[in-house]
Amino acid sequence: MQLNINLKNNNNRSYKILFTQDILAEINDFILENRKIKKILFLTENIVWKSHGKDLFENFENKSDLKFYKYVFKAWEKNKNIDTVLDAVNYLNMINFNRNDLIICFWGGVVGDLWWFLSSIYKRWVKFIQIPTTLLSVLDSSVWWKTGIDYSWIKNVIWTFNQPKIVLVNRQYLKTLPEIQLTSGYFEWLKHSLLDNKKHFEIWSSIFDEIISSKKVSDEILANNISIKADVVMSDEEEKWDRKKLNYWHTFGHAVESLSDYKLPHWICVGYWIIFANLLSYKLWYLDKTLLDDISSFVLEIVRKYKISNFKLGDIYKKMLNDKKNDSSKINFVLLKDIWNLEFMDINKKDLEETYKLFSDFLKN
Repeated sequence: MQLNINLKNNNNRSYKILFTQDILAEINDFILENRKIKKILFLTENIVWKSHGKDLFENFENKSDLKFYKYVFKAWEKNKNIDTVLDAVNYLNMINFNRNDLIICFWGGVVGDLWWFLSSIYKRWVKFIQIPTTLLSVLDSSVWWKTGIDYSWIKNVIWTFNQPKIVLVNRQYLKTLPEIQLTSGYFEWLKHSLLDNKKHFEIWSSIFDEIISSKKVSDEILANNISIKADVVMSDEEEKWDRKKLNYWHTFGHAVESLSDYKLPHWICVGYWIIFANLLSYKLWYLDKTLLDDISSFVLEIVRKYKISNFKLGDIYKKMLNDKKNDSSKINFVLLKDIWNLEFMDINKKDLEETYKLFSDFLKN
């Protein structure tokens, strides 16, 4: 099974997402189609290397006509910075890596951000294959294209566009995930369903417990959800309009994540941000009370056991002003009005203060 990601403005950068349980065979086919490849770099973080990367690497090491390297690092948000990128550049220089060679990237998140960014600037686009190993990276970074690193504790402030040559999705990897990782991906799943239609929202909500308990999900269900984001991004690759809808719930979440010194996982911040953004939309007379309650009760049931600190709104506001999506002294928000109906809004500080009080009261009840 496969999805074709076709870029309207640059067909040479189009690619496909393959759903497969034979990652090794697919990589072999790609190498045979790209005869100029002489070196292959496997990169990932420590845990994924032990559970998935090492076995695949050892299978390839026996190919005498190619040289294989591995680069394993700690995938903390603190490491998603220019210093880590420059360390990697030094390593690529040391092994004389060139643009005809291949990077194979396991996981997503920090690993994906760093290496997609690096492959776009090193010798003007090095080929890479993405192998997402978490539910979040399957749903999100399979269709990414914009990639960034942090600077001075501002998230993703240095960024660029880039695309893989191919994305390989093996649903069996999801069986190795702890509950917290599956839940992390589920919020991305939820966002895509809200950007589609009410039927999808109801379907995803109803199968959450089953996915968590069984750790099973079909390729068809994964492809369906990925397609929602793909359709949006293919229509607006450079985020001039429609793609901004994918920023629904991010601004507040990124600010809280940064203030926590990245001790709070991204998805927990996202979960609380869904509630905050929808309360703001309700306050401004956009979002219906029934839909507000349906979404908030579902999200709160998942995140309530993970408490967020009592951050001051003034500190959150300063962080939000530095968000890359802002282009004025006001905060740019994407607010939900209804399923697949979003509003782009500049929000003033007074509305934020009033909503933050509603948000605090909501969490106490």
